[in-house]
Amino acid sequence: MEPEILKKLALMAELPNVRGFLSFDRENYKEGLKAFKRYPEVFSVAVMQEKPSPQVKKMLLEIERVVPEKRLVVFPVHKGPFHVEPLKTRGVVCPQVLGQYELVNEPDREKPCQSCRVCLPRPPSEPGV
Repeated sequence: MEPEILKKLALMAELPNVRGFLSFDRENYKEGLKAFKRYPEVFSVAVMQEKPSPQVKKMLLEIERVVPEKRLVVFPVHKGPFHVEPLKTRGVVCPQVLGQYELVNEPDREKPCQSCRVCLPRPPSEPGV
């Protein structure tokens, strides 16, 4: 990632109503870790976890060595209600992907991500990352 773009994204991610994520997968995680190391207090990391394999396990271990538990969210590859087996991780595995929140098509009800809030900014009065 271009240093100037990363710097500007970091400035945006520091705003009180924003939570900045760097998105990693098997192809870009090494470059992503370099970017994370430049702004470890600003960004969180979202990892798209493919079907378990030695390469995917190695990727997660390398990420876990650098990214604190509170700043790591793992998304097992999913399509509808089906997802690959999540690997054990120190980070959070997306609760919605695992089906912990019911997806209902009713406009007056919160969507799963609004209920979960793992990835969303916390309101100013709410503690946490």
